[in-house]
Amino acid sequence: MLNKKAYSKDIIIKSLDIDNEEIKSLLEKEDIKTYTYTYEKFIDHFEELRKKDKEEWLVIGSSIVYSWMPTILNIAGRDPKADKNLQKIKEDAIESLNNISKNLDGESLEKDLKKLKLFINNSVVGMSKFLHFSFPDHYPIWDSRVESVLYETATGKTTKSNYHRLKIIDKYMEYRTSCLELIKDEENGLIKKFDKYEELKGLRDLRKIEFLLFLKGGKK
Repeated sequence: MLNKKAYSKDIIIKSLDIDNEEIKSLLEKEDIKTYTYTYEKFIDHFEELRKKDKEEWLVIGSSIVYSWMPTILNIAGRDPKADKNLQKIKEDAIESLNNISKNLDGESLEKDLKKLKLFINNSVVGMSKFLHFSFPDHYPIWDSRVESVLYETATGKTTKSNYHRLKIIDKYMEYRTSCLELIKDEENGLIKKFDKYEELKGLRDLRKIEFLLFLKGGKK
């Protein structure tokens, strides 16, 4: 069983304990122009979507998010049984989005995240991207590469698939809390260390953390 501290602030810091040359190598290794170019445009567009009705925000926003994914948006995932309940799933997701908008850390957050996730491909990853673009300073992106890096740092082990860990809301919530704690920890200086890289300019602090973990997770 994976130790609960696998997604702690200390594990994130340890995972990002990389020198200047390695950071430069990561930023040069992949074609990241699409990600960096579209990032602020998505943030700006989501800000406009938030002013519209919740259904448009949910449906259009979820569709935009999946332009960053290797698959298309499938409401409720690929479960054919869910087709009969699409209206209820959408209504629940809109209600949850409304709750989250009013209180980013409300008592019903876990329940709201589960309902929102169900609409967005039943995917924690897809849900996290939707939430990041909607609330970029409050919700980080969760990704299989990110989780793999943290898991390997915490355990010293690698696995062929991490889907069984990736789909658990609690693990995302723990990761989110740790990222927010890290950003508040000004004495650590980790975020400021990243500010000097041109490729990271314009990214929100949560995105900087996740993006470097993402790039490190793709390192071969």
